[in-house]
Amino acid sequence: MSIIHRLAQPDDLNGLLALYRELRPQDAPLRADDARRTLQRLLDDPAIRLVVAAKEDHPIATCMLALIPGLAARGFATIEEL
Repeated sequence: MSIIHRLAQPDDLNGLLALYRELRPQDAPLRADDARRTLQRLLDDPAIRLVVAAKEDHPIATCMLALIPGLAARGFATIEEL
C-alpha cells in the first residue's frame, strides 16, 4: 500500500470532505451542492493546484497552491496544507 500524489479530481469530493471533517471537526459541514461547486471552481482555476496524497485511492492529505498576481511587485504564491 503505497501513497501516491496526484492532482485532485471531482471524484475525490467525498474523500476530501471526510478528511476535512476529521481534521476540522469544529467547522460546519458544507451542503453537498456547495461543496461540489466549490471543488469544481478550484479545479477549473488555472492559478490553483489542489494535490492529494492518496492511499488506496482515498485522500489522506491535501496541499493547495494558489498563485496570486501583484501590481506593486511580482506575484506570490500561498500554500495551504491539511
